[in-house]
Amino acid sequence: MLIVAGYRGGPLDREIARVYNVCMSIRGFIAEKQVSPEEIRRLWFEYSTFDPEEFAMVVDNGRVYGLVFARVGMGFGRIWLCIDPWLPRHYLLETISYLLSWARHRLSRERVCVVKIGCGYEYSGFHCLLREVVGLGLENATVMLMEYSGGSRKYSVHPDIIVREGSMDDIPGVVEVWNSAFRRYSWFEEWRIEDALRWYSTRKLMLYVAVDRETNRVIGYVDAELRRGFDGNTYGYIYTLAVHPDMQGKGVGKTLLQYMVNILSRRGVKSIYLDAIHGLENYYARQGFRIISRSIVSIVEIGRLPSHTPSIMVINSDTK
Repeated sequence: MLIVAGYRGGPLDREIARVYNVCMSIRGFIAEKQVSPEEIRRLWFEYSTFDPEEFAMVVDNGRVYGLVFARVGMGFGRIWLCIDPWLPRHYLLETISYLLSWARHRLSRERVCVVKIGCGYEYSGFHCLLREVVGLGLENATVMLMEYSGGSRKYSVHPDIIVREGSMDDIPGVVEVWNSAFRRYSWFEEWRIEDALRWYSTRKLMLYVAVDRETNRVIGYVDAELRRGFDGNTYGYIYTLAVHPDMQGKGVGKTLLQYMVNILSRRGVKSIYLDAIHGLENYYARQGFRIISRSIVSIVEIGRLPSHTPSIMVINSDTK
C-alpha cells in the first residue's frame, strides 16, 4: 500500500470511479447515481477549483482503496474521505489511517490546528470506523437527510414570477443565485459559470428556474435527479433549492420546491429526498419533509490524526 499524491487524471480514473460508486452506494436505498470515469474526469480533474495538492489516494497493485481531499477554509482544515467499504476490516482501518496521516502532513504545512472530518451519516459504518481511528470528539450535524411525506400539494406563483424549465442559457443566472444565497456559509466556495455548465451537461439534472417576469432575471432555482434504489424502485433526489437573498421570504422557494415535488410525483417515484442544511430543517418540515438521518462532521485537533509515514508517490504531471 502506498499514497499517490499530485494525481491529475489518467490510468487510475476507472478505479477512482469504482471506489466512489461503492463508497456512495452504502448510503442505502437512495444510492448515488453511478458515475463513469469520464464523469470523474469532467467533474473532478477538469474543474477549475481542482488542486492536485489537495488530493491523494491509497493504492495497492493498481487497485485504489480510498480517496481523500484535504483543504483549508475559514481557518479550519477540511477533510473528505471515500473508502472502498468492501475491504477487509484491517484494510479499512489501515486505509483510513494512511489517508488521515497524509491529510495531517498536508494541513500541518498550512499551519492548521483544527480539522473538520466528514463522517457520513450518523452511526453509519464509516462514522463508527472514524471514531475508532481518531476517537470521540466534538461532532456537529451539518445536513439532514429528509424524506417527503406530504403528498402532492397545490401551489401558487406570484404574478410577477414565472416558473419554467431551465436551459443552459440560464446557467449564469443560476450561478449568481447560488453564490449569493450560500456565501454566508463556512463551506462556501465560489461557483464559476464554466464549472456549472460542465456540471449540468454531465449530470443531466432536471432544472427549473424562477424568473422575474419583467426583467427575465433568474431569482431562484431547483434541480433534481431520478435514482434507482437497491430495491428496484425509482427515487427522486432534490440536489439544490436556492433563492436570491433579495427575493427570499416571498414564497419563491416554496413554489419551486412544490413544483419539483409535483413533477417527481408525476414521474411515479417511490419517495423524494433532499439534504437540508442544518438550520433549515424546520423550513423543509413545513413543506412536508421529515428528518430520517443526519450527516456528521467530527471536529478534532490536528494532533489527534494518525501520524504514520507510508510510502508516497508524487505525480507531478498529467498522466493521461
